Amino acid sequence: MNLIWILSYNFFIISLIAIGGVSAVVPEIHRVFVEHYHLMDEQLFTQLFAISQAAPGPNVIFVGLFGWQVAGVMGAVVSLFSLCVPTLLLAVMFEKTGSQYQSKKWYNVIKLSLSPIAIGLLLSTSTLLIKKDFNWKMIVFISVIVFILSKWKLNSIYLLFIGIIVGALGLLN
Repeated sequence: MNLIWILSYNFFIISLIAIGGVSAVVPEIHRVFVEHYHLMDEQLFTQLFAISQAAPGPNVIFVGLFGWQVAGVMGAVVSLFSLCVPTLLLAVMFEKTGSQYQSKKWYNVIKLSLSPIAIGLLLSTSTLLIKKDFNWKMIVFISVIVFILSKWKLNSIYLLFIGIIVGALGLLN
């Protein structure tokens, strides 16, 4: 099957569940393109995601990098277009019609339910990315960070530096 068609069709379908951005659907992208179509291996997938997170700009750069790796420049363009345009159209449609339904209970239920869905999808991304190296030390470290963040109003840059130091020293391995 044509790689451009595979990218286009699957990113279009994935875009319909991309609540919370592209990071929320990384497990589905992984399942479809790495496990089902075998377009790249686990390590390359993780490296592309890491590069996209380290680069300045939106997280959707991951989709462009992915498409480029699989099918060159055309793959990058088609992947980005297939993921972004349907989501954009849905968001505009939801916003345009939202004003006339704001007083309806079902509208507010849908609106309030999007955050927990996005959080669940993001947690599944985290699980996918750390599943091989997860251990009890990470559980304790993450629990301490969550506790600190929930208890005190700290600038998260301090916690980022702590994470860098802990990672560089290999304390979680």
